[in-house]
Amino acid sequence: MTDAFEPNDHFQQLPSEKYADLPKETRDFLDELRPEEVETIRKIARLGKDGTAQLLEAIKLAQSVMTVGRFARWAIIGLLGVFFGAVLLAEKIMQVVSWFSSGGSPK
Repeated sequence: MTDAFEPNDHFQQLPSEKYADLPKETRDFLDELRPEEVETIRKIARLGKDGTAQLLEAIKLAQSVMTVGRFARWAIIGLLGVFFGAVLLAEKIMQVVSWFSSGGSPK
């Protein structure tokens, strides 16, 4: 009978153990991949050299857009803060000026 456990059977090995010549970090990476990640990597590999380059450029573009968006958000928040701060400061200055013009007592 040949039903005994054989440690060299491929179905008993992790996928990366078949590739013992690869660095350990690469094998660990391969062991941790989920099926949907493997499918994504296969799709990227099917794009070819030009498609992969375009994908990398698209990723860089998306990162740049997110960076500019973050900057624009904080720039708008900062400008609104400066505007409302200036309005409040001007209001208080006018209040102090009105104290001096009305004889020194606040209304």
